[in-house]
Amino acid sequence: MKPDYHNIRAVSRGLIVDLTQRTAAHAWLNSAWNTNYTEPEPTAAMELGTAAHALILEGRDITASIYNADFRTKAAQEARDTARAAGLVPILRDKLPEFLELTSMAKAQIEAALSVSLEHDGKAEQPILWDIPGMSGLQGKCKPDWQSNEKRLTLDLKITDLSQAAFLRGIAANGYDIQAAWYQRGTRAAFEVDTRFVFAIVENTAPIYPVYFVELDPAWLAIANAKIDLAVKKWRACLDAKHFPAYPQAVIRAEPPAWELAAAEELDAQDHAFSAEAFLFGKVRNENL
Repeated sequence: MKPDYHNIRAVSRGLIVDLTQRTAAHAWLNSAWNTNYTEPEPTAAMELGTAAHALILEGRDITASIYNADFRTKAAQEARDTARAAGLVPILRDKLPEFLELTSMAKAQIEAALSVSLEHDGKAEQPILWDIPGMSGLQGKCKPDWQSNEKRLTLDLKITDLSQAAFLRGIAANGYDIQAAWYQRGTRAAFEVDTRFVFAIVENTAPIYPVYFVELDPAWLAIANAKIDLAVKKWRACLDAKHFPAYPQAVIRAEPPAWELAAAEELDAQDHAFSAEAFLFGKVRNENL
């Protein structure tokens, strides 16, 4: 029997993000190397995301309509639990039309923008496993949301309330740069194909449900690949030493980032030009009066 994807001991995007943004201890804790790890129970939002992915990317409807106004009654809770046990995602009947409208509109926009048929031109959730060069027995893994049959296009679907500007600001913080570079690296290693990695973000703003698309430029990918190279070396060293350190036990000196320095310069300029009248009354005194 093939192991569950999470139980495959291979470097993943999540492990690299932990090594980059947190510590090796966090990476180990959330990885297959930790035999006591159990995946957390999915939240309602995560369940809806799973159902949306299935419907948009595969044309599979895994929803179960719950004929109640909410989940507060025992009957509704039993219906919810029965649906989950059957591998379905329970959705309240009043919420289902909105969900179906979102998925239908999102699918149409994605297919039109990228000139693909999601159901016929590719497959969803297909794991990729490869040997990492120069890392003696260490493998990498990823599982793209959707990848075209010839592997030339990889699509990552996100359903969120983030605007385009907010998504762009969060690329590094959320590890999206690492995700794009890692999936491209895996596709190249496993299939000898350079894939185009595109984020398709569905903004869940009713009733328009706009979709926007983001592809990282070479500068972003170069930064991400540098992060990946260092993270993989760190993980190899941890495995060899059987030691997964957390934060160094030393006081660090926190330095302000560039944007805080720029803000400080602006504050200094305002300080030198400060006018009590302008501050209190919103206007500058006319010196000629």
